[in-house]
Amino acid sequence: MIIERTGRPSSGEGGTVTTWMRDRWYVAAWDSEVDRAPLARTICGTPVLLYRTLDRRVVAMRDACPHRLLPLSMGMREGDSIRCRYHGLKIGADGVAEEMPLKTEKVNRSICVETFAVAERHRFVWIWVGDKAKADPALIPDLWPCSAEGWTFDGGYYPVRCDYRLLIDNLMDLTHETHVHAGSIGQPELMETSIGTASEGESVTVTRWMPNIDAPPFWRGALKKDGPVDRWQICYFLAPSSVIIDVGVAPVEAGATIEAHDQGVRGFVIDSMTPESETSSHYFWGMARNFDIDDAGFTARFKRQQGGVFLEDVEVLEAQQCSILANPDLKLRAYAIDSGGMKARRVIERALSGEGRGPRDGRRTTDRTSRERTGASASDDARRDTRGAGKLAFRIGPASPCAFEARWANLHTAERKRADAVPEPGERFRDQRQAVALPTCARHASGLVSGGVDQRGDARLSRIHRSRSGGQRRFLRERAVGPGCALIVARSSIVR
Repeated sequence: MIIERTGRPSSGEGGTVTTWMRDRWYVAAWDSEVDRAPLARTICGTPVLLYRTLDRRVVAMRDACPHRLLPLSMGMREGDSIRCRYHGLKIGADGVAEEMPLKTEKVNRSICVETFAVAERHRFVWIWVGDKAKADPALIPDLWPCSAEGWTFDGGYYPVRCDYRLLIDNLMDLTHETHVHAGSIGQPELMETSIGTASEGESVTVTRWMPNIDAPPFWRGALKKDGPVDRWQICYFLAPSSVIIDVGVAPVEAGATIEAHDQGVRGFVIDSMTPESETSSHYFWGMARNFDIDDAGFTARFKRQQGGVFLEDVEVLEAQQCSILANPDLKLRAYAIDSGGMKARRVIERALSGEGRGPRDGRRTTDRTSRERTGASASDDARRDTRGAGKLAFRIGPASPCAFEARWANLHTAERKRADAVPEPGERFRDQRQAVALPTCARHASGLVSGGVDQRGDARLSRIHRSRSGGQRRFLRERAVGPGCALIVARSSIVR
């Protein structure tokens, strides 16, 4: 199986590009993160401001003052309202203006900031970034172990520079534990045991039962005894982007089964991944357990250990995302161990299709034989991608770690041109050596904007890309072809 490269977006609301569902609940923060002080967080590509009112109700609004667009999160709290730090426009918790910059000016109540539906459940603050009329709290994913009697739950948060779907892939395929987490929860038996995969509606289940094995270090400590155990892992994907994993061990003599396994020590790994951008995510993680629930010290120690385990995943996934961006001509491949992640991706694709955004993005999983049967080729794909290339702006921004980790100092001394200047077809770089010295995606950007790359480079590139000038289009193609720097702009991706 071949998967289209991660990070290639679909066309969403208002022409924006998304790889996520909009009319769904996403975790915005832990309940303890949101307090009286403003908290800024980008959710599904939208800058959001979160805070609590005096009665502890959570407010979520777009993090942009309607006057001059300064982030409201930089402002000052006044009661349940917030005052912009730039010119002093005061916005109420309902998003409506309460006081103008000039106090002598009559308040214009038509000045509003977009607000979002929020709900608190399972220790998380959930946000609905789509149509507020559809925001039914009953649709919040059922993370029942986080709130059930007889269980205790705690966890943490990591910002991760990768597509949220890579995190889902990772959590739905636990064979990676053997190599990534060899010192804590990994063991060779994970690679020797068959898995079962099933899907129903918008949920996917991956089951693994490992009878009569030695417990890995963590579970041996939790069980507080040596000896052979039966171990289980049951992964559940819950749309739009949560994965909970039923895990544990029981002594062989206890008679646990895959259907009933409360005899030993049992927990649920809780993971909810909220997209920030096409290549960055918010990772909320934790563990709910039904053993030693009154031992606060164990809870703190375990949270620290679990955080270390997940940091190992973060290191791998960020490197994977960077490699995906650096190898645009290659695609992810799926084997038998990837069946759970693949089914989860299909759930997302079907939901995007239901929102009218899925089929156009070309991210469907494809069987190589079906491509051969239809006679499709790489050149066909390139031609299809190039059609309508001017409809979407290619984006290189802070969410592309490979680009901005390059450090732009080498380009600052290059002679710059105005971004809207039309160069002659085939014209070469003024300072090609400095451009070539940068990593691939930075080198591409520098060629397209004449060596004037900065954090506004994406907007400048968009203007060039959308130009209808024949000379400008030839510039995009011929100017980009040079030593080690040949590329084609196709929709929102670069193909070398």
